[in-house]
Amino acid sequence: MHSFEMQFNTCLLLVYIASGIMILEGFDLRKRGSRLFAALLAAGVVANVLALRAFGIERYLRVYPVVSLLFLLATSMLISRYRGIKTVFVFLTAVIWVSPLLLGAHAAALVLGNNYLVKLVSYVALSVPMLLLLKLYFRPPLLYLLDNYHRGWALFCAVPFLCAFVSYYQTRYRFLYDLETFRETGIWQLSLSVLSFLTYLLIVEYARQIRERLEAKGVSQLLQTQLQGALQHMESLKHSERQAAVYVHDLRHHLRYIHSLAAEKNCDGITAYVAGIERSIDQPAAHAFCKNETVNLILSSFRAQAERRGVSMDIRADIPEKLDIPDADLCVIISNALENAIEAASAVGDRERVVRFSCHMKNSQLLLEIANPFEGEVKIEDGAVADEDGLGTKSIALIVEKHAGLCSFEAKNGEFALRVIL
Repeated sequence: MHSFEMQFNTCLLLVYIASGIMILEGFDLRKRGSRLFAALLAAGVVANVLALRAFGIERYLRVYPVVSLLFLLATSMLISRYRGIKTVFVFLTAVIWVSPLLLGAHAAALVLGNNYLVKLVSYVALSVPMLLLLKLYFRPPLLYLLDNYHRGWALFCAVPFLCAFVSYYQTRYRFLYDLETFRETGIWQLSLSVLSFLTYLLIVEYARQIRERLEAKGVSQLLQTQLQGALQHMESLKHSERQAAVYVHDLRHHLRYIHSLAAEKNCDGITAYVAGIERSIDQPAAHAFCKNETVNLILSSFRAQAERRGVSMDIRADIPEKLDIPDADLCVIISNALENAIEAASAVGDRERVVRFSCHMKNSQLLLEIANPFEGEVKIEDGAVADEDGLGTKSIALIVEKHAGLCSFEAKNGEFALRVIL
């Protein structure tokens, strides 16, 4: 009976951990990598069952972390979109998600009787809400951190790893088939489980605060850009008003002279004089890069900044007046990208200082590309700029993720390029 129960527990737990990994990684079973993961998982389940039958329960439990957990970790590393410690964090998260399942199933067995049917019903009843909780509540902030942050992951892994290690060291997983072991160790196992989940709640709260901070920064940038545009427009109006006052003051003199020419019937003189007046009136229209007012304000502001820093801008924009993307989000993307581009281009020495901006619509999607020269070294890790002190590219990645878009950063041959599809 114990052998059958262990086979049942082994298969169920491996599938459950693998499900947690697939939820966090966003695997699609229709894709080749996900199908490979499923095939390796099936092979791992078979290998564990054979090892259990060959070694017996006691010897099998001693090597369980190797034949089960480390095998599953190695399998996930083969197809994970993350590398190194991030893959370990995803794996440990899925392992920690097993603890409520085990605690609930064995607690039910203590109350209702120790048989595999009770545990099976408990596993199913707990696994569905736990996996939904992982997908709907924990996955979005965890993925944001995984995609955008590249430091501190060893600390994030420390608590779940220590909890899993202590649980193995103290029990050798004997509680999987021995209720007496669970009766003796259940309280501190519950404490370890609670500690792990509190850690994940702190991580989630940390991610949410960062997102709110970046969103607030985006709104602030939009307001600042709009303020700069309004100030420029106000200055232009004041200049036009001063010019109008001069023209009104001189109008009397112009009319007198035209009247004298008319009295002499000098039509050619009148025509030439009026043409001269028209040429002297300076009414430069504000340059409109595209139909979108928000983008025009942003581009005007940053073009002025670029000129002050000795950087020229090649702007090609064909953006409609209305977009599905909120102005605040559009401002975050363009402002952060142009700010970084102008700063990098202004420091390239004797090379051409040009920032190329291209933005247009295609198939109802906004396509944005910003390229600039740079000096030094830019590292791209996991599709993002690594070791960045500021929040520029992180803000861009956040907004793109929010709208289910795509963004890429490329540094090649002394030129940095940002490409965004929304």
